[in-house]
Amino acid sequence: MRDLCWGFHVKDLDIFVDAADGPLEERLPDLQKIFGACAFCSLDYIPSSAPEVGASAVFPDCAFGPLPINVIEIQRPHGVNDFETFVRRRMDFAACQISYDDNLVRMTDQGFADLRDKVMRLVRKETPEGVERSLRRAERFQQRMPGIRFELGMEAPSPSA
Repeated sequence: MRDLCWGFHVKDLDIFVDAADGPLEERLPDLQKIFGACAFCSLDYIPSSAPEVGASAVFPDCAFGPLPINVIEIQRPHGVNDFETFVRRRMDFAACQISYDDNLVRMTDQGFADLRDKVMRLVRKETPEGVERSLRRAERFQQRMPGIRFELGMEAPSPSA
């Protein structure tokens, strides 16, 4: 959604699924039916990803068109009822806090402001590992997002903050 808003080439589609609905591995046959019987590359558990990320499956060539689809399993904490809001607010950059669900585009206020102002502001800085992961993502983004300002704020807050 972020790339569409800024007019950049969209390289893939990310679809987040709730681990509470069952393991991604067991849901792959149904997902293959939805995506037009396309094959998936692999089912991976990415050790360097955020802690709430479970398995990930990539469908490289689907009936929806030429864009690969990444299906990403998210482990939401007990007591969190609104999965879509939980996922959106877990994005590390405010401009990424945008989603499309139920025929509605939803975003945080800060995400809206950053999309409008063409800035990638790092807003999720809970752990040093998370900040490091986000800085690596920012390096990749900077290469393909000319004209976008990056505000990274290199320091992670102390645990008592």
